[in-house]
Amino acid sequence: MSQYVGHIYSIDPSPISNCIKDIKNVEYVQTFFNYDLMASKINKPIKLIVCRHVIEHIDKPREVLRDIVRLLEEDGILYIEVPDMQEIIEHIRFCDIYHDHCGYYQ
Repeated sequence: MSQYVGHIYSIDPSPISNCIKDIKNVEYVQTFFNYDLMASKINKPIKLIVCRHVIEHIDKPREVLRDIVRLLEEDGILYIEVPDMQEIIEHIRFCDIYHDHCGYYQ
């Protein structure tokens, strides 16, 4: 994705994302999402926010989503992807049930 956009902010507490820290148009922040911290770091308009397999790890997703939307430009896009609980059950993929998931969605 970094080849097609001007700038990317990446927020991820896990060290696995260190592999992207050297991409010149990616600003990697190794922490959990915090609105005040991100609002102080952002100096470019945010047109798209991707939350891929994030929301199921959050205890109060409504509050976090509200703060995420506050960072977007007025006509920005929020893309959310979560594991599909119905598919997990139908395909007996219980390996997708994690101790660190706070919610399951379909």
